[in-house]
Amino acid sequence: MYSAPKAIETRPPWRLRLLLAAHWLVAALPWLFIASMAAWAWRASQSIGHWPVPLDDDPKFIAMGDGIYDWLGGLVNTMITVVFFSLFTLPATAALTWRDLRPELRYGLLAFYALGLLMIPLDPFGLFAWIVD
Repeated sequence: MYSAPKAIETRPPWRLRLLLAAHWLVAALPWLFIASMAAWAWRASQSIGHWPVPLDDDPKFIAMGDGIYDWLGGLVNTMITVVFFSLFTLPATAALTWRDLRPELRYGLLAFYALGLLMIPLDPFGLFAWIVD
């Protein structure tokens, strides 16, 4: 007897939602890194009374002993590593979700990520220069 062909294998909905959430998170990582740098600079400005100036205000010695400042500094250092590894994970998540996203969303997320990466070295607010001085 003839059996019906098997249906095309699709991902379970929960797995697809998890992949899409991972793809969105990875695409937002450069922007989250910029936000963490801004939060760290804001906390430093609370201690020194003005926005930190690159090559004048050393991030290591601004607010010694301030737990929130130290935690934000650790967050920024962690985010640097995470953004570096996102250069490898974004292509993986994009490939896994490529056929499940509409083209405008597919390319929009890649553009969102690329623009965030571009904003880090352009450094319009002097945050990255202050941190790496």
